[in-house]
Amino acid sequence: MPDPSRVIQHVDYNYTGGLNVDASPDHLDRSELQIAENVELSKRGGLRKRKSSQVLFEEGFYEKITQVFEWQRDDGTSSLLFVADQTLMEYIFETEESEPLHAVGYDRIAYFFLQDKLYFIGEEQMYVYDGDTVEEVTLFYDRHTLPAPPEAPVVEFQTIIGGGAFSSGTYKCLYVYVTKEGEIISQASPVAEVEAPPDSYRVDWIMPNPNYQRVLPFMTLADGEEFYQLFHDVIPHPDYDTITDPIEHKFYNEPDIEEPFVDTDPDEQFEYEEHPVETCKFAVRHPKSFRMFYAGAEGNESALYFSEPNDPPAIRETSVLYPTTADGPVTGLAVFMDAVLVFYKNSIWSWRGIDPEIDAVWEKLPTSEGTLSSNTIHLTTSSITMFGPGGLYALSPNIIGVSMAMEARENYINNIAKNRVSSIIKEITYPEQATGVFDSKHERYLLSYCDDDTGINNNVLVFDFNLGSFTLYPDIHINDFCYTLNGDILAASDNNMIVFEQGLDSEGDPEYDPARWKIRSPRYHFGHPFRKKKVSRIYVAMENPFIDGYKIIVTLYADDEEVESKEVVIGSGGARLYTARLQTYAVGSRFEVVIEEHEDSPVPVTGMHNMPTLYGIALDYNLVQQMGDTV
Repeated sequence: MPDPSRVIQHVDYNYTGGLNVDASPDHLDRSELQIAENVELSKRGGLRKRKSSQVLFEEGFYEKITQVFEWQRDDGTSSLLFVADQTLMEYIFETEESEPLHAVGYDRIAYFFLQDKLYFIGEEQMYVYDGDTVEEVTLFYDRHTLPAPPEAPVVEFQTIIGGGAFSSGTYKCLYVYVTKEGEIISQASPVAEVEAPPDSYRVDWIMPNPNYQRVLPFMTLADGEEFYQLFHDVIPHPDYDTITDPIEHKFYNEPDIEEPFVDTDPDEQFEYEEHPVETCKFAVRHPKSFRMFYAGAEGNESALYFSEPNDPPAIRETSVLYPTTADGPVTGLAVFMDAVLVFYKNSIWSWRGIDPEIDAVWEKLPTSEGTLSSNTIHLTTSSITMFGPGGLYALSPNIIGVSMAMEARENYINNIAKNRVSSIIKEITYPEQATGVFDSKHERYLLSYCDDDTGINNNVLVFDFNLGSFTLYPDIHINDFCYTLNGDILAASDNNMIVFEQGLDSEGDPEYDPARWKIRSPRYHFGHPFRKKKVSRIYVAMENPFIDGYKIIVTLYADDEEVESKEVVIGSGGARLYTARLQTYAVGSRFEVVIEEHEDSPVPVTGMHNMPTLYGIALDYNLVQQMGDTV
């Protein structure tokens, strides 16, 4: 039995567990926090105030910026592309100037880069921008046509004695033209009817496709000249079986072909008057097949379209895929390893391969999770992370059949928000407007979302892949993120662009993003949840930021009731480590400590001040003498 007169000190100096709003405050781990706002967690256990953000443009725009992405040019320069007031704009870093490029008619556009050019879809039209001019791109397809043979050749079967029997009757022989690659271009109507005698026909070898019998040898022509070969395709009469001819069969009176049929205009293109791709919301380039993939077309929102290799506007009439199940509209596209992932609300489909006629595989992945916003899909550490209906999901490469080493308790798809911030995820309003980014420098994923009825993203949830923990940045409006090549995070916000967490410089606006930090500890019962305790002193250990007038507020709660709130001024002088010792008096069974930055505290300036850092909290307590009889 502990001595009630003995003062005991409870110390917390590890906050690597981060934010947990799912578990009861009584059941939180000592390293977890009920509130963790505007703080960065450290592997060493402490936490510090995050850096403030700065605006990129001195003069803002009249409308909010809704999309932002970076264009790295082949010559080493880069520019920032963004959509403001449904107009595509370009900002040149070297000149710090921006100018409009083209009206797009949407808040967000589908885009990709190819051969140092930007392709984008806007106002129901595809465009290409080469850095100087924007031009329309007309979608087209190739259709090669060849005339039928002038006369129907007479074709007869040769009877070979000794072999398997086949049915007698009338069969039709069809001539079909194919390219060197085996693509069927056109075929004539049936040109001859053949009477098959009721005799035996030897079958020495059965081809994989019994209808494809024999292709004449190709001939070598001049460079660039395309030609087509003639082969036989035996179509059975509906009353009889298909003939599976041997590869070395023969015909009587076979047509005498000295020259192959040559397409006189092999490059003839047929332009589409309109095409669903011109209204697509999503587009990606698949590096393995060199094809462009499009999805989210108006009126055909479940379809996936694809182009010819390295030719974005060349789209065949048959180059479209659909899920075989009723999965609803496409909600996003992404390239993961060697696959194109097609996201729906509650499912994911995968396209892998190079040529749809040879090796492409179109299949549904083994998961019932999808995404609600394409803007949240990002490649992260050894996974691809997305925001789904029930959480934040990290997909392992194993889910698409790529063998990867997996840690214990790791699955094909993991909900990294489970049992920690799932309640935040489920309360997100306007989920289709959520947006995310992966900060590879610090190995963290940031999700900007809305939790009220305004429809404006007003919070940022941050997941640290190193620690496996969350923090929250409240009251900051971000419509889109862009992770730049030099490691900066740019964010589209209201009528301006911000350099996220760059830190405030001497000319920055401290009121734009003051990043006031706040934490709330777990409920402390000190191992005696049903005994009354008396807390007599609070200790707060921090790094001195060396800012004149910097203040924090320390509040103590006992059994959910506020007991005392004290302001602590951390002076500009003194030692680097500052410890506040606050005398108090509180009696209860469970205690909580809230520490927050005072709203009047100066904002730290990068290079001049240290970032306020919390190292630990301690409470002096002793058990209260129990009165009454033991039951």
